[in-house]
Amino acid sequence: MIHRRHLTFWIVTLVVFAFLLWLLSDILLPFVGGLALAYLQTPLADRLERLGMNRTAAALLIVGLVVLTFILLALLLVPILAEQAAALIAGIPNYVTRLQALLSDSGPPWLRQFVNGGDAGKAMTELLAQGAGYMAAVARSLWSGGKALASLI
Repeated sequence: MIHRRHLTFWIVTLVVFAFLLWLLSDILLPFVGGLALAYLQTPLADRLERLGMNRTAAALLIVGLVVLTFILLALLLVPILAEQAAALIAGIPNYVTRLQALLSDSGPPWLRQFVNGGDAGKAMTELLAQGAGYMAAVARSLWSGGKALASLI
């Protein structure tokens, strides 16, 4: 009887805990990240404390250096990544045109097998148009609703 009550208690506790994790999942990520950073930076704070620095000052110094490092990395990488993405987007029509010209000559032999003797160039053009449309939709989706870009700002 007592074991059954203990088992019931722990099962109910597990279900409630899982439900709370699911319910609060959107706001728990910063706390988990903070805990991970604190865990990783504790040895350095201990060493600075052994060297005679106040624990609060050591923690502030470490956090300041980490934040400064993230800001410098963002300042260095974001312009490069933006330039590369713009070059890729600007070059997509040229890439599609070159690929269409390459594959629509008379169609490579492997492509003719898949279209059963039909017009391989037409099939490839349609396939490339669908692929380009899909990639454009994905790019628009990332640009308009991307959470990653909003978190950088």
